[in-house]
Amino acid sequence: MSRNGHRGKGMADGKGAQLWKMIRDNEVCRASAVPRLEHVPLFVPGMGSDLMSGAVTQIVWPVLVAFTHEMRATYSALAEIIVTTEKHQYFNPSKIDWDLDSFDLPYLAGRQLLLVPREFVSRRLIMNHGQFYRREALEDIVEQRTSTSSQSKKRILKKNLKEEFPDRRATNLQQALAARGRDEDLVADYERFTDQRFAVMTHEDVVLTILSRLS
Repeated sequence: MSRNGHRGKGMADGKGAQLWKMIRDNEVCRASAVPRLEHVPLFVPGMGSDLMSGAVTQIVWPVLVAFTHEMRATYSALAEIIVTTEKHQYFNPSKIDWDLDSFDLPYLAGRQLLLVPREFVSRRLIMNHGQFYRREALEDIVEQRTSTSSQSKKRILKKNLKEEFPDRRATNLQQALAARGRDEDLVADYERFTDQRFAVMTHEDVVLTILSRLS
């Protein structure tokens, strides 16, 4: 991911190799409990919104280039911006490997401009490791302890479990693996929950988000 340099808080030198090692050595990934890229932040430390957006952008780069040209054909203001050709790394699904190709994109403020559909973005990662920890991992611990003891659910308090299991991602990993052993899928349950709550950002949301990044 960092083969051809980096900008901002994305994949710095060596970060791609470090990330791959973390994913490769992760028990959940080895057990195929993480079938989708967006599940990785639930279990792998350091995978925040910046790295995830950078990784996903590289993978869907040709799709975003096509969308950018579609918008240029739709809006005259974009069509008036000069277009330049630069080589860029992207993931080639036919080769199942990274590739390098030349892409034509509008050139603005000293760099090429790549547009992203509003439906592709959100204010934060949808797969949130903290929310998974509270909603799925701790709840699973409560369920398992309740089923194997005479205690009622009310006596097993999540605030006490947070003290017992302070490492969120490690707890997520532990409970996801344990659930897989019972033929249950905490990740799939959480994904259904997030799918129901997902809402496309409004134009106002996008503007406020951009302004907050610039301030």
